[in-house]
Amino acid sequence: MSQRRHSVLSKVCLSALALSLLSRPAHAQAPDAAAVPLRNSAGDPQLDVETRNQAQRLYEYGVEAYREKRYRDAIEAFRRADGIAPSPALSFNSALAYERLQDFTQALGAYRDYLRRAPAATNVRRVQQRVQELERTLATRGVQGVSVRSTPVGATVTLDGIPRGVTPFAAELTPGKHQLELSLRGYQDARTEFVVTLEKASDVELSLKREVMVATSAEAPPREERTTSPKFGPLPWITLGAGTAALLTAGGLELSRRSEEDRARREQTQLGYQDRLESVETRKDWARVFLGVGGALTLTSGVLFYLRHGSSDREEKPSQIQSAGFDVMFDASRVMISHRGSL
Repeated sequence: MSQRRHSVLSKVCLSALALSLLSRPAHAQAPDAAAVPLRNSAGDPQLDVETRNQAQRLYEYGVEAYREKRYRDAIEAFRRADGIAPSPALSFNSALAYERLQDFTQALGAYRDYLRRAPAATNVRRVQQRVQELERTLATRGVQGVSVRSTPVGATVTLDGIPRGVTPFAAELTPGKHQLELSLRGYQDARTEFVVTLEKASDVELSLKREVMVATSAEAPPREERTTSPKFGPLPWITLGAGTAALLTAGGLELSRRSEEDRARREQTQLGYQDRLESVETRKDWARVFLGVGGALTLTSGVLFYLRHGSSDREEKPSQIQSAGFDVMFDASRVMISHRGSL
């Protein structure tokens, strides 16, 4: 009896979402989802009662947020509910909320995801028509929608060398060839090339393979520093110390960048990922600055040590070198004279 009530409530709520759109202009009209109840969260026998109730609460909160025009909250609630108890209706509801936000790219991706997950839904024809309308809308801007999915989900999406978000991911791209890279901790990076056309949205789906752990070789032992009599005063040591400090700072920034990048990859939303990504880029830039300064100072200290260590040897060898050079030149002259004499 309780499960039946949940199913009826789901249908009523979804119908309310569709009815709320009747006041929209004709070009923004969206189909209804009354025929697609929230089946998993209402009665999937594989889910325990607590999990079903949690998904149902999130779903109802999303419906309430939608009615109150808090569309981003509604999208987040539908996304979380879908992660607990997957249902195509939640993709549809997210599409409605994205349209209210005038985010037609994400709306197109959500509608197409709904069609992929519910190909036999009663409102398929109307959703397909809306998809075509959104594709034409994006085409007038000179771009088209692209949906990226991965197995498993949560992979970092890098398009044309720029990190853009995590899977499942939707974006708008200009027509032509594009490079895609997916990365996820514990899995090998996956790369592919795809072509975007202006007429129709595209789908890209990749399966990631688990990473094979390879033992790394031991690091070479550090070279011993040779000490000599002082020259240039303490300048070589000061330069070396400053360079080492800069390199250590660069290393610390790199470690913090990697840590922030890992946290970005674990972000569940593109908004959170973008915030983390900005922090990653800032730390990367500073790490490069300190790395360059540290490298320059370390190289300078190396030159100073070389000049100081080799000065005494060079002061002892000039006469020998000159003498050796003279002997060679003298011997060569003698050979040439001797050879000419024999002629």
